[in-house]
Amino acid sequence: MQIVSVIIPAFNASSTLEQAVRSIFNQECALCCQIVIINDGSTDNTKQIAQSLNHPKHELIVLDNQRAKGPSGARNTGLDRATGDFIAFLDADDCWHSNHLSVTMGILQHWQDIDIAFSNVEIIEHHSKISLGDWFSSRSFTKSLATEQRARNIHLITGDMISALSKESFMHVQSMVIRRNHLEDIRFNEHLNRAEDRDFSIQLALNDAIFCYSQEITGTYYRYQESLTSESTENALLMVLCHIALFTGYLTDSRFNPEQKTLLKELTHQRLVESSYYYRQLGLRSQCFKQLARSFRFGISIAQCQETIKTLLYSVLSLGYKKEKQIVK
Repeated sequence: MQIVSVIIPAFNASSTLEQAVRSIFNQECALCCQIVIINDGSTDNTKQIAQSLNHPKHELIVLDNQRAKGPSGARNTGLDRATGDFIAFLDADDCWHSNHLSVTMGILQHWQDIDIAFSNVEIIEHHSKISLGDWFSSRSFTKSLATEQRARNIHLITGDMISALSKESFMHVQSMVIRRNHLEDIRFNEHLNRAEDRDFSIQLALNDAIFCYSQEITGTYYRYQESLTSESTENALLMVLCHIALFTGYLTDSRFNPEQKTLLKELTHQRLVESSYYYRQLGLRSQCFKQLARSFRFGISIAQCQETIKTLLYSVLSLGYKKEKQIVK
């Protein structure tokens, strides 16, 4: 029988881990799972809870990271240990619906040419339990990316997956099931603290993986209140800086074709202008000018010119304000 390895990174997840694991136990399909829980330097009783869970049909493995490595490092620890025919991921504070594996594995078992199946998830605000909609509704790929309909609600992606993923992150990692042979040389980038899931998906696409998705909702992603403030300047800046690091790295990668590199240059230009704006909002004038100067290497745009004017005005006004304070003193 084919086995699905489910990798769960867990850091101080004592209040949510059992619910996540039991959502695997409650799958309606008859598949056996190898559940690999990585205790990522927790200081609560996450490890004890993980070790207390068991199921007669499924194998549970609890691993320890000696130091907290973050979600990417924990997932990589799990990938190195997993032995299943298929690989899936689940965060310790999220859960699958009972149909998750029947939908995704149904695709992979029915169509042998498909390497990766993913699905839609609902988004729930953790504290209020208010629904924030579903993942796909806030993404444009279902309308812009070329597909071939394989069955009701099931679409084989035939368009440029690499360019689509460069534009937006639309594959939720907990909704993916991957044939293990496509992960022999692919791991999560542990140097990124943002956008690591997008980079992981792009690496899979560069490895010529064939993707297919179901529009069915098969999981719940819990968004915490602090995540709802991700539009804050600091968090937005961190995300943009990670995008710049990713895209500039991709520009030196020979696996990207000329059209994809043209898009990456445009996206890098946009992110550099955005980062200039965020630095200006934080009052970091020198970094603001530095990012603007870098952006001119990738082209000229109206947004860039507007940001340049605003930055210059901001600098003049700031200098004037400082001189006025000195005179008053």
